[in-house]
Amino acid sequence: MSIFDKAVDRRNSNADKWSKELIKDICGNPNADAFWVADMDLATSPLIKEVLQKETDLAVPGYASHNSMLPNFIKFVEHKHGWKIDEEHTTYAQGMLHAISLALNMFTNEGDEVLLPYPVYQPFVHLIQNSNRIVKRFDLTQNNGKFSFDREKYETISEGCKAIMFCSPHNPSGVVFDSSDLEFILSLAKERGQLVLSDEIHSDLVHPSAKHYPMGYANTSIGAKCITFMAPSKTFNIAGEHCAFAIFEDTEMLKRYKAAQKRLFLYAEGYFAGTLAEAVYSPENYQFLDDLDSYLEENVNVMETFFKTELPCVKMANAKASFITFLDFSDVWDKIVADSKKHPEFYDGDHYILSHFLGHYACICCNDGSWFGSGYEKFVRFNYGTSRECVLEALNKIKKAIESL
Repeated sequence: MSIFDKAVDRRNSNADKWSKELIKDICGNPNADAFWVADMDLATSPLIKEVLQKETDLAVPGYASHNSMLPNFIKFVEHKHGWKIDEEHTTYAQGMLHAISLALNMFTNEGDEVLLPYPVYQPFVHLIQNSNRIVKRFDLTQNNGKFSFDREKYETISEGCKAIMFCSPHNPSGVVFDSSDLEFILSLAKERGQLVLSDEIHSDLVHPSAKHYPMGYANTSIGAKCITFMAPSKTFNIAGEHCAFAIFEDTEMLKRYKAAQKRLFLYAEGYFAGTLAEAVYSPENYQFLDDLDSYLEENVNVMETFFKTELPCVKMANAKASFITFLDFSDVWDKIVADSKKHPEFYDGDHYILSHFLGHYACICCNDGSWFGSGYEKFVRFNYGTSRECVLEALNKIKKAIESL
């Protein structure tokens, strides 16, 4: 039996994922089971539990230095991705969105266009717009539920952009980009003088059958202006501890970035964030991550089999990384819309139709596809970062809900 075969019951905790208020807002049913926000209901590693317990017993989370945090991170990236990072090119940051936002505001100007792949994690849109930059939308190509990168379309749409804000692997589609696609993006960016910002928060959870290439690694022989952002939060299920790392190609840019961090007092890690980062990236934790990656891929295999044999009207996106994937309900969308007109008491008008359908008829809560951009209302993002038993239970509930239409 795997240690991941038992989900952690977080209903009586402060976890947003299981907040009845938030669940009701998304799907209309406060009692629905949570398959939405991007953290897992799988326990983190025994090593991390041990470290947390030690610090709890000490009971004094005061000022602290974490001297092995950055060296451990650098060793981990080489182990996991084969990328040898220079410590002189790397800095700690207080969370992924902080890190990206600071870079965007430092190295672009108000009014600049920033390319953003869709479907998109909505905070990226807000980050760009709140900085008085302009979102340039680039939709990944979608066919029968699967997503892919179209170079010709990208080359046309990205022209004139000052920055490329990439998400690799892609959330929510689960696309793991080929190294040749990354090299294409970087070569074009160098030619055009574009800055590439690559959010790789899901990169360490690429499944065993796939291979992740860090943007900065792909840039080694190209030399575009590129910043790669990584974090332990999704990997080791410590999303509540805001911790990230920024790896720069250009040392002068890094110097300016670190100076800005210092001015804004954004350079120091919190007590538990630093302590956990030291632990999660230590070699003792490598095997745990390998086991987790394998378990998540097995969940995907079970899901693919289920949709193929039990529910072919629902298509699953790529699901090659992390624990979230898009589910395409296009084949039953007209029936769901008709039901929303017939039973308006279960819905909120045209707001989140699909997530309300699943909330009331399947008693599960998923992020509605429309949250990831207009045109994706026929999708939901499903979180399979839980026990296989819970995943199968949710899939069977979806099947019964559709059969009830």
